[in-house]
Amino acid sequence: MLSRAVVVTCGCLVSIVVAACDQPPYIPPFEEPETTQPDTDAGETSNGCNIQPTLSDLNAKYFSLSCVFGGCHESSSQEGDLDMETADLHGELVNVPAADPKAGPRGKIRVIPGNPDDSFFVQKLEGRQARDEGNIMPDGTDEPIDPDCRIRMIRQWITDGALDN
Repeated sequence: MLSRAVVVTCGCLVSIVVAACDQPPYIPPFEEPETTQPDTDAGETSNGCNIQPTLSDLNAKYFSLSCVFGGCHESSSQEGDLDMETADLHGELVNVPAADPKAGPRGKIRVIPGNPDDSFFVQKLEGRQARDEGNIMPDGTDEPIDPDCRIRMIRQWITDGALDN
């Protein structure tokens, strides 16, 4: 059941987001890229992204704000049989078959260490899953959310071996 529509503007780009979970998906605020040198001691990358490619940083700065928010992948709802509030998030994501009724039987894996392109988790974030394998995540969006920071850091974490770090 669709609950609400949100219009997000970012310069000239306008997106309409329709949420299917209890709350609308977390849409990261638009942040102008920094014009000064990044503070590498603070963990900031060269394009203003403040997320490091580690599971703990991704969870704290992305998953807990976007995936758990709205009742989608929290312990009580576990949409897609995915609990992102669990203490063993690594065990919930890495080398685990996709729970989607089409993707699972096709042998798709949520996160394949070293292989972001074939990881179903990345496919869902980028909207590259097969048409019958559910919607792009977060649910209700029609295009990838923040590919230059959040998705790039997930891809880097997976490329680096999807460690429990």
